Amino acid sequence: MQINQHFHKIFYRPISVIYFFFFITALFSSKLFSQNIPIGTWRTHAAYNNVLSIAISPDKVYAGTSGGLFYFDKQYNNAAPITKLDGLSETDVKKVNYDIKSQTLIIIYGDGNIDLLQNNKIKNLNLIQQSNAIQNKNINQINILNNIAYLAFDFGLVVLDIQKQEIKETWLNLGTNGAKISIYGSAFIGDSVFLATSQGVITSSQSKNLQDFNSWKVSSSGLPIASPVKAINTDGNYVYAGIENKGLYKYKTGKWNKIILQDSIYQINNIEFTANQLLISLPKKIIKYSNGMINKIENASLPNPQAAMFDTDNKLWVGDAINGLFTLNGNEIKSILPNGPFRKQVFQLYNYDEKIIALSGGYFINGISNKDSAGYYIFSQNTWKNYNNNEINSDQHIPLLYDFVSAAYNPKDKNLYLGSFGNGVLISKPNGKFSVFDQNNSPLPAQTKITSATTDADGNVWFTNAGVNFGDPSLYVYQSNNTWKSFQFANPYALFPTQLIIDQNNFKWMTLLPSQGQGIWVYDDKKNRGRLLTKNVGEGNLPTSNVYSIAMDLDGAIWVGTSKGVAVFYNATQIFDKINTDALQPIFDQRPLLREEVVNSIAIDGGNRKWMGTKNGLWLFNPDGTQLISHFNSQNAPLPSDNIISIVIEPVTGEVFVATDKGIVSYRGTATLSDGTNNNVKIFPNPVRPGFEGLIGISGLATNAIVKITDVSGRLVFQTKANGGTAIWDAKDYKGRRVNSGIYIIFSSSAEGTEGYVGKIAIVE
Repeated sequence: MQINQHFHKIFYRPISVIYFFFFITALFSSKLFSQNIPIGTWRTHAAYNNVLSIAISPDKVYAGTSGGLFYFDKQYNNAAPITKLDGLSETDVKKVNYDIKSQTLIIIYGDGNIDLLQNNKIKNLNLIQQSNAIQNKNINQINILNNIAYLAFDFGLVVLDIQKQEIKETWLNLGTNGAKISIYGSAFIGDSVFLATSQGVITSSQSKNLQDFNSWKVSSSGLPIASPVKAINTDGNYVYAGIENKGLYKYKTGKWNKIILQDSIYQINNIEFTANQLLISLPKKIIKYSNGMINKIENASLPNPQAAMFDTDNKLWVGDAINGLFTLNGNEIKSILPNGPFRKQVFQLYNYDEKIIALSGGYFINGISNKDSAGYYIFSQNTWKNYNNNEINSDQHIPLLYDFVSAAYNPKDKNLYLGSFGNGVLISKPNGKFSVFDQNNSPLPAQTKITSATTDADGNVWFTNAGVNFGDPSLYVYQSNNTWKSFQFANPYALFPTQLIIDQNNFKWMTLLPSQGQGIWVYDDKKNRGRLLTKNVGEGNLPTSNVYSIAMDLDGAIWVGTSKGVAVFYNATQIFDKINTDALQPIFDQRPLLREEVVNSIAIDGGNRKWMGTKNGLWLFNPDGTQLISHFNSQNAPLPSDNIISIVIEPVTGEVFVATDKGIVSYRGTATLSDGTNNNVKIFPNPVRPGFEGLIGISGLATNAIVKITDVSGRLVFQTKANGGTAIWDAKDYKGRRVNSGIYIIFSSSAEGTEGYVGKIAIVE
């Protein structure tokens, strides 16, 4: 597969077309609109801090991370990612290595999948990934020798022919009497091959049948008995082995000798021979070893180095598991990272004021905190900014609070309120300063576990407090007059609310901890009444009382995601009447909607369509849930994983942000929220340049407007209906033929025939 190039190409075209293009560009220059991404396209939002492996080519330094792959171009002095959009098979990169002879980058993922990047083309080898016979597919080392890559996996060693791009053979069950052992690395010296294994170091001659366990013997003289060897390498004269908690050992002429590193910590992450010296990566330091001399490199920016290498300019490159990629030149240290969120782990997404927030925290199903201090990340104007206590990768430092799992923006005071599962509420103020609500300045208890936050139309901010004792408040409100109120519930099932929404009647709908199968608690604070909704008929009629998500659509209906599909309360405002208020299940494909799925998240777009996230991908249904519009998964889209955790939609652009258990991506949808009028209508792209094959968007329209497109003579070319405030056109006529170059007129009116709009678009073919 050809990967995208990170540069612009110049095309030469007939002069008449060029003149026409410049004429049209000038004509429409006042109407050009720079969109983030085109409609119907994806972009990735990978976290690159967790660098696990690095590889160096003559002009690039590659970094493999659990969030994806990126490189630093030494000629252009910039960092750029390579993603699934470029053809990579996955995102969870464990090991990389570069073969200079064939100019091939070997990329190995956490599930054993292999990509070979050569001449900007990617070849996938998925034999190991697809094998059901192999259980543990974790990769430990890539060693390259004479166009052969020796891949050390937990299940054995795989021999890869780089030139032929195929797996040549596997070495399995090399332990005593053919026992299964893990292989952590390989080293070659002369005719001998050494393997670091879970049973120590084993060795053999390269002339023997290396697939036969009888060809191998344990090399134990001088090594601790029965100690797993986690790292191994050679400088051509000696073999070096790192034994966890025991230290570094050197082999020569049949005997191992210990090298005294003068450190009490011997968790050796990696051993690399580069620039005629050994680089040993340890927690908090790198040790350079050459000719018996030991030099340490320590820096606060490097809490957990995973790999270190010199390039041809004698510049040291270090990959750190917490802070990313660094280059060290003398006393100078420089961080190199593409822009992205601080961590790939996300518990919840939230949007406000054309911004997206990713909340990194979480809690276990039993209500115990994760104690996560990664903070939160905000995406605005195409850039991520990270807010946490990390000294290196924080755009703004915040007070140390753990497990942010909810957020609410109050347009009245312009404060952002972030709920911590264990430490209270962080307030981010418009002046850039922070404060905290806790037991010292609010009625919140010392062990407050905020699970959800939202604002009402009057500027009050509501918080759910989970896991309380019977008689203690489960719901708090910080009122617009700067006073607090709290609410205790007599129903014992309402002690662990997890998600909160407020409906058109100002009723508070709270999902309850799904692991306890409690359902939904609805509370009317005006009349101090509550109702428990469960799977029982007449009491909610949910598919199951294990509720995972909840959302209110544009008609005021409450959509509920459970462990057995979806249910809808169409008469939400009458929920306390107990007459015809049971939930109904939409029917799709002749059965209840997603009845076999755990629905983790539901989001409503500007066309009132339903986006749903399950463990089997991202689903888009029509407004009533009876028709499937799209189903995205990791096979047909650049989703890092099929397990969807959270979905949120930016209403102005219609971009759908999706958090999976392996990171964030976004998709430019075809619907935006409308205020019912033609408001700042934009046509994009405009002009449509040669070669464009995407979708043309007309946004800012009246809700569900009728759109007609004609040529300059008035002949109807295409007609459609907007989804919310956006209509799309593929530049084809009503017979599916691509239209010719020219000016086209766009007429729009609301469904009632009012709110008219006329615009122009140029097509250049």
